[in-house]
Amino acid sequence: MDNLLQFFNRLGLVRVAAMATVAVLMLGFFAFLIMRASTPTMAPLYTGLSLEDSSAIVAELQTQNIPYELRGDGESILVPRDQITQLRMTLATDGLPTRGQVGYEIFDSQSTLGATSFVQNINNVRALEGELARTIASLARIKSARVHLVLPERALFSREKKDPTASIVLAVRGELSAGEIRAIQHLVASAIEGLTPSHVSIIDDSGRLLASGAVTTRALSLPA
Repeated sequence: MDNLLQFFNRLGLVRVAAMATVAVLMLGFFAFLIMRASTPTMAPLYTGLSLEDSSAIVAELQTQNIPYELRGDGESILVPRDQITQLRMTLATDGLPTRGQVGYEIFDSQSTLGATSFVQNINNVRALEGELARTIASLARIKSARVHLVLPERALFSREKKDPTASIVLAVRGELSAGEIRAIQHLVASAIEGLTPSHVSIIDDSGRLLASGAVTTRALSLPA
């Protein structure tokens, strides 16, 4: 012990402090390398996500205890690179991301100045379709939904009036009862002026007819 003290005394306080500093820096450097090697390489899972898609995907990642990073106010989600393919397949079975379902925010991103009535009508239909699809997809047994609306315009000086119609494509989990199918028909019909449940048709994503009217309905059973 005395020899060690004599050795430090010969070196001087400045040299001992310098050696201690170098030792701490070396330990920190090696600790950084070890942490960097153990941390998975992150890569984008999806980019350009809507807030709804981002929230749903993050909830799924948290359920599976998968590390993730959010970039660009949630528009991009990064996950471990070696899990991207598997995660995309898993999320696809849940209908995520929805992509293409634009709701009323379409009017926030576009200027109405100079827009023709035709463009305004198209945007209105797209917004209605997107909002209805989101509402239907929020139901417990629905994985994803696509809504297509036909809203005929009455011709000027014409007495003939065509009724609006709607068609819906669903991807479901578990069993969808006839009552639930009718509920979806009434949900869509009540959101569109002049649309009746008898003019709302529903099919599943394999092309099977689930409903062609308020009376003709059938239950759907798909593996969860």
